[in-house]
Amino acid sequence: LSLVHLRSFEDANSILEKASKFLKEKMCRFGIWQNFTPQHHWFTINPYDIDNTACASVILEKMGIDFPSNKKTLLSLKSKSGLFYTWLTFRWNWNTNLVYWYYVVKELKNPIKIHMLWKYFECDRDDVDLIVNNNLLLYFGEIKETQQIINSLITTILENKESTCDKWYLNLQTIYYFISKNYHKGIKKIEPIREVIKERIVKLISNDGSVNGNSMDTALVICTLLNFDFPKEIPEASIQFLIDNQKPSGAWEKRLFTYGGPKRIMGWGGEEITTAICLEAIHRYSEASIRNNTLA
Repeated sequence: LSLVHLRSFEDANSILEKASKFLKEKMCRFGIWQNFTPQHHWFTINPYDIDNTACASVILEKMGIDFPSNKKTLLSLKSKSGLFYTWLTFRWNWNTNLVYWYYVVKELKNPIKIHMLWKYFECDRDDVDLIVNNNLLLYFGEIKETQQIINSLITTILENKESTCDKWYLNLQTIYYFISKNYHKGIKKIEPIREVIKERIVKLISNDGSVNGNSMDTALVICTLLNFDFPKEIPEASIQFLIDNQKPSGAWEKRLFTYGGPKRIMGWGGEEITTAICLEAIHRYSEASIRNNTLA
């Protein structure tokens, strides 16, 4: 999603086109995705989920690529709380969606493997994760079915409970970044937490412009401030920190972006993710500076 902001650059657009082709090729039936591709040895036991499905759908929509409608299936995963379950998996709830049952039948073909998954890993059939829901909101936008997501985001931030609101996104800067994307998209109902998040992240910026001394957290904070329309809160030192820490290869250091659960036994990240976010931060800051006539 970060590189979408750089589509005017030929190299970035080429990467986006290849990434979109990859997502379309690895899509499962009826427009559903999971964390692993069919070639991975965990594919047969890993449950399909709304986070990967929503994020992949957002990218394909932005790139103008057609894919099967999956919204009714995702909406059928609403829990009694009004938020959505993370996993497309069997549970004792009434669900009339045929695509849901197609995937439940696939799951039941591997009962022992699935049992081991729920028993030994940190995921649970009834997981409801707020940032996963936030990413569903980014896909659906503000509709009747997503109002509880907005309400929960506001409550969670105001009550300072964001550090435990999601099993998979455990970095606060990542959490703020994803929430801010919805404000930038035009969901202004999250206005009550805009200033709150700004105050929390501005305090994290060190004298050298960095956040936690690393490029990814610094770039995430810059992008969050831009998404919330606070470009003047970004010190030039933060941009300079990113520039100074770019490697000769053009990449930035790898950092963990998502985790396999609160115990942080395993996680995923890479130079590609960090680099994309750093490029987003630098490019968008430059654009904001031009708009505000603040470039030297």
